[in-house]
Order: sequence, then structure tokens, then C-alpha cells
Amino acid sequence: MDDKQDWFDGYNDFVKSAKVKGKCSFCSTEMKPVNVVGLIFNRDICVCDNKECREFLQVCLKPGCDNYAKSGILPRPLCKWCLEESVPPVAKTILKAVGMASTAGLTLYVKNKMSDK
Repeated sequence: MDDKQDWFDGYNDFVKSAKVKGKCSFCSTEMKPVNVVGLIFNRDICVCDNKECREFLQVCLKPGCDNYAKSGILPRPLCKWCLEESVPPVAKTILKAVGMASTAGLTLYVKNKMSDK
């Protein structure tokens, strides 16, 4: 196990200069990730350098953000902080639309019941 850890730390020190410091979306610690796979047509896959975390990450796609998004089978385009910023307006719009539709449906139901009497 020590040989693997020594190798990982050595590789980490070698590659770290290519990536900027940012926060991990899994453990929320500020780190400089290890580049695992460099991709030409997609974002590089990295690993968090926190010894308790070691999760796969990718660079956040929001311009100006230096944090890292969760990677895996379905990689996320944004880090958890940028995602939290962008989701509430969308969720509010959906809730307003659902509320308006249910109010319209209830109004029609009540009108139909009243006209039956």
C-alpha cells in the first residue's frame, strides 16, 4: 500500500502544476487535483488530492469558476456551487407554472360543478 501511495504522491506532484487550485464538489476542500486522463474533445478527468476523498472530478464549465464538478458515468457540467446558483431560478419558474396550471384546473372544475347545479 505504501508503494502505491508513494507513486500517487509522486505522480500528483509531477502533474499538479497543470491544474489550478479549486474546491472539490464532493468534499468541499480546496485542492489542486491530479490529472488522470487528458481528453482532446472533452474535459480532463482528475482526482481530488484529499486523501479521504479521492473522487473523480472535471473542471466546472462556468466561465471564471476554478472549482471542480463531479465526474463519473454522467459527469456534471457545473460544480455544486455554480449548480446551486443556477437551479433556484429554474425551479421557481417551474413551480410558478405548475401553480398557475393547477389554479386554472381548479377554477374550471369549480365552474363545471356550479353549472351542473
